[in-house]
Amino acid sequence: MTQESSEVRAFGTGRVLVAAVGGTEPADITANFSHAVWTELGHLSEAGPQFSFGKARNPVVSWQSFPRPVRNLKGASPETVKFDLLQWNRHSIQLAFGGGTWSTDTTGAYRFTPPADEDVDYRALAVELVDGDYTYRFLFRKVENQAPTNFAAVATGLSPFPIEAVVLEPDSGAPWVIQTDDPNTTTAEAAS
Repeated sequence: MTQESSEVRAFGTGRVLVAAVGGTEPADITANFSHAVWTELGHLSEAGPQFSFGKARNPVVSWQSFPRPVRNLKGASPETVKFDLLQWNRHSIQLAFGGGTWSTDTTGAYRFTPPADEDVDYRALAVELVDGDYTYRFLFRKVENQAPTNFAAVATGLSPFPIEAVVLEPDSGAPWVIQTDDPNTTTAEAAS
């Protein structure tokens, strides 16, 4: 592999969307999201989305091999996407609080009822990262926000909702995939 500046990425913008688990995904990077299925969450904090793809291993040491392991068994490997939602609306509030329902009390007066303690709020999550002409789209098929809903109401700063979407095992298929239009990811090998 050679040093190629054309393969260096800086994702300065993008978007985050949610849908019901099992919602129709775009077929490929050239296809758009269905507005009937996917909801864009709006502005994130300047830090943007932060990804963590863990690989946990549990070392097994024998009496004869001590202190070195004889095997490394696969352990749980938590995968998360974290971001701070800046916009307050029915979608961001429901995601931050793990579900709940909205109702209309009277014209122009709305009510949010938080979810019951036993309720779960599973979602599909899409994160698009854009660097110039190239887009990387991460599609997570089943996630749950497991961040505590903490925010401060201050006059000198914003009040974002912290989101920590933990990737769960979907009913079928891979837990997540990447779609991209970056020619540097082509499966055809260039002649050297």
